[in-house]
Amino acid sequence: MVGTFWAFVPAIIAIVLALATKQVYLSLFAGIFAGAMFLAGGNPIEAISNLFITMGGQLGGNGGILIFLVILGIFAVLMVKTGGSKAYGEWAAGKIKTKKGAQLATVGLGALIFVDDYFNCLTVGNAMRPVTDKHKI
Repeated sequence: MVGTFWAFVPAIIAIVLALATKQVYLSLFAGIFAGAMFLAGGNPIEAISNLFITMGGQLGGNGGILIFLVILGIFAVLMVKTGGSKAYGEWAAGKIKTKKGAQLATVGLGALIFVDDYFNCLTVGNAMRPVTDKHKI
């Protein structure tokens, strides 16, 4: 299979599915799974086993960091979906009266919950949006 047309099939599957369905992650997974199926000779159990072994080997020591960041992302989405960020933003908008106060509160909240740069942007941005919008910042 190496060096033949069949080596391109998983990539073609992923690209065609992504363009057709607009579901990028699902399409990438389908392409990865197709490649694993080719390597396993069509055996789905062996393909899944090899997939986890290969991906786990690639992650190495960074797997824990990746899992931690995924959990932080889930936490940020959970705060938005449950209305926690909106409630905090509305409460803070009632307490903060000036433009400078809104900027300082945003910086303060960012420093307070700084765990990761992306997590910080997601949480502080969603929480402070009502305050900064109110003061046209």
